[in-house]
Amino acid sequence: MADVRTFDFEQLRKKQLEFGQKLFDVIMIDPPWKLATPNPSRGVAIQYSSLPDDDISSLPLEILSTDGYIFLWTINAKYAYACKLLEIWGYKLVD
Repeated sequence: MADVRTFDFEQLRKKQLEFGQKLFDVIMIDPPWKLATPNPSRGVAIQYSSLPDDDISSLPLEILSTDGYIFLWTINAKYAYACKLLEIWGYKLVD
């Protein structure tokens, strides 16, 4: 299992440039959002560790693309924060 907090994004960038000759056109991300409570309702059973907002915002996605698209999955409780993340990573919200 990979841990995005220790993933080598710089190595991914280098390999993409080496093999693809350019950075990524599309990034898809489904962050492991921390839910509001440790025991969420509606039968949600999470089989992975969630991350606090600071850990998600520190992912260096801006080094992987300069003029592409990002598809960011979010939960309702994190929608406003997800919009801020797009700005942090250098993207503009389009919906």
